[in-house]
This record gives sequence, structure tokens and C-alpha cells, in this order.
Amino acid sequence: MMKFWLNISPYFALDPHPRVCAKYAHHAPPFFGEAPHSAGPKGRAAAFRQSRNSAGLPRKATIVNFASFYACLNRRASSCNAKFGIKLIPRQLWYLLAIMLIGLSCYSNSFSVPFQFDDSVFIENNQAIKSFDGLSVIWKKEGIKSRIVCFFSFYLNYKFNKLDPFGFHLVNFFIHLLNSSLVFLIAKLFFSSEKTNQGYIAKGDEPYIAFFVALAFLSHPVQTQAVTYISQRFASLATFFYLFAFFCYLRVRLIARNKREKIILGALVLISGLVSLFVKEIAFTLPITIAMTEAVFFRKEVCSGRKNWFHVAVFSLGAIGFLLIVPSMFSFDIKTILLSEIQSASHEGDIANYLNYFLTQLRVITVYLRLLFFPLNLALDYDFPLSKDFLELPTFLGFALISLMLLFAARYLKRCRMISFGIFWFYITLCVESSIIPIRHVIFEHRVYLPSFGIVFAAILLLYKM
Repeated sequence: MMKFWLNISPYFALDPHPRVCAKYAHHAPPFFGEAPHSAGPKGRAAAFRQSRNSAGLPRKATIVNFASFYACLNRRASSCNAKFGIKLIPRQLWYLLAIMLIGLSCYSNSFSVPFQFDDSVFIENNQAIKSFDGLSVIWKKEGIKSRIVCFFSFYLNYKFNKLDPFGFHLVNFFIHLLNSSLVFLIAKLFFSSEKTNQGYIAKGDEPYIAFFVALAFLSHPVQTQAVTYISQRFASLATFFYLFAFFCYLRVRLIARNKREKIILGALVLISGLVSLFVKEIAFTLPITIAMTEAVFFRKEVCSGRKNWFHVAVFSLGAIGFLLIVPSMFSFDIKTILLSEIQSASHEGDIANYLNYFLTQLRVITVYLRLLFFPLNLALDYDFPLSKDFLELPTFLGFALISLMLLFAARYLKRCRMISFGIFWFYITLCVESSIIPIRHVIFEHRVYLPSFGIVFAAILLLYKM
């Protein structure tokens, strides 16, 4: 068995199974004691070959593989690193490396695509990002204050490589890789904790299932617009800070033990959430998503004890303050927005108000769901007429589908809360752009970028048990 383990060590020796280490600890030859660091590389290699031959190990075994194995046996990896200069790489990094390589294979052919549509307004003809004093000019310019972080990223892009689309595409791609990595880390946190997993994912399967969730998010065709359409960095960059804030919150809830760590992570949640809010308004839902997570996974814990109620009160006050930032700084008048009527840019001649926009979104959400499960006939610009009546067949069917999904999520809470969480995530993160606030374009595929995590998360979990 030991020979078999070391034969496959090029794939697994960097993170060997503890039971294997314990079982074969008495077989480990005294390699490290015979080759001090002062012996140099040749001396250590000679000592390794002697130990390998005496133990009957295969010739394929290398110093790094065997050293990693032996370090695990003695649980002294850090001292081995210091003594022999051998750096042990966690297996988790291999998953992240795979995400990077697969992402590169998916999007490498998009780096030379020229600017399109809104890119001319936000980048090519935007004098604010070309100014020497970019940040102050962007802040003073009317209409882009609330998205200053993304415009500042355009300013930095322009400063380093002018109007070369390659640099802009490269940054968008890098943001997408970061988002996919955060999806992997968030999923792994959910699967690794008993509070959230509740025995649904078998022990040892957590990293593999988390990797498939990240892989689906990374390579799904519906993400193309948010990644390759340069102006839609608004969606991907806001998603990065949103996911990072949520990741820090999960670490506070599931891993952090001491008070100092919780304070640091809590501050990162607040800072990242605020930054996301200054990229795009979809970050408005972050406190609601956190509250939903508390209700789904930690309801009993929150409802017990005065200390927990104190934490709920502090969070509620923070959430209220967070939700009032945009209205207070940018004259966000919800009454005027809801009662206004705007010309629809998705179908000529349509006038959108809060009621027909809401009815239309019942159909739009079914399109998003269809694209997530069957990504066919994707489009950058849809011709999408507004709904006139709730009893129109497509509108009513959209309402029925949404209601059934939410009912399924509520009923499935007892069986697998993580699946319910994914469905709730989808609708909460979509509600800013697909509810009652009328927007000129009623449908865009980049709007499903952040919500898609919830559906991908729930779908992979459902497939896991099939």
C-alpha cells in the first residue's frame, strides 16, 4: 500500500491523507536526519536516493514528493520547510490554478475584440477617465458618482495602456477569475461546516463539489457578456466586492473563533460592501442576503440568548445605515423613480412604468432561468415588448414558475438548506434590476452574473444526489 501511495504521489503527495500517514508512519526511513541543510542539494539528493532504495520505493519518487509525505507523517511541515527549503503546496491551490487555466482557455480568444456599444460612451469618449486628475474629475462629473470605483478602474486602464482593448479585456478576465475563485471558497466553506452542510455532502467530497460549482460559474456561456463586454465591468467588479464581503461574513460565522479575527473580518465585510455599492447598485441587496443566510442556517442560534439578540440589533442598525448611503449621497428619490414613466429601449414605442415593468420581469426571469439551464440563442440586445396584463399567458406562466421555485425552496429547507439558500440568493440578488424599478432596457444577460451563483450552487447540489 505504501508503494502504491508513493507511486501516485505526484498527484496527491502535497496533501496526503492523514489516515495513510498515521498507518505507515513506522515505515518512514530516517531521510531527514541523514541530510542536514548544510549538505547542499547534492548531499540531500544522495541521502534521499539511499533512503529510497533501502525502503524499496519506486524510482519515480522525487525529493519533493517524499519530503512532503514524510513531513506529513511527523506533522512537522513547517520545520521541514525551514530546514530543507521545501515548500508544501496546499491542494486547494491546485483547484484555483485549474480555474485559471480553464478560464484562460474559455476567454483567450476575446482579448482582441474592439470596443462595442456603450464602450464608446464610458471609455473611448469619456474625458473624465483621460484627465490627469482622474478621481476628482470623475467624482465631480454628474451621473457617474455612484459608480466611481469602476470608472476609476477605467481611468487606471487608460493610464497604463491608453485605448488598447487588450488591457481592458485582461482586467475583466482577471476579475472573472477572482469571482470564480471566491465562488469556490464560498462553496467550500458551506460544504465543510456542519452548521451549513448538515451531512448532505459526504466527508471528503467537499473540495470536489465546490470545484464543480466554481467551474460551472466560470465557464457558463451566460457569463460571456459580463466578461467580454468591457463596459459591463460594472457587473463583474460589483460582484467581486459583493462575494468577498459575503466570504468574510461566512468566515466570521463558521470559522473565526477569537474576537480580534471577528472584528477584522467584520470590518472587511463593511468596507467591501461599501466599495461594491460604489461600483453598481446591485450591492444594495448585500444586507438582505446576509439576513437571509442567518434565517436559513442560523435561525435557532440567533433566537437563543441576549448576546445573539444584541448582535442582531447591531447588524440591523448597520444594514439600515448601509441601505441609506445611496439615497443620502446621490439624491436617490424612490418615490420619483417608482412613479416615473420612461421610454423603453428594448421595444420601440413602449413606455415603462413600475407596474408593466414588474409584469415584464416575470417573463424576463423565465428567460434568465432558461439561459442558465439551456444557454441557447444568447443575445446582446433583445427586442422585448412590455407586458400589458397579468393574465397574458407568458406573464402568468412566469409568475407560476417563480412561485413554484420559491415554494420548493421553502419546503426543501428541512432536507437541504443549501439548495434553498441558492434559490433565495438568485431572487434576492436579481431584485434590484428585475422588480418594480423601471429601467430603459428590460433585459440584459449581464444582470444574471451575480444571481447565477445561486442557481449554479443549487443545481450542482441537486445533481450530487442523483
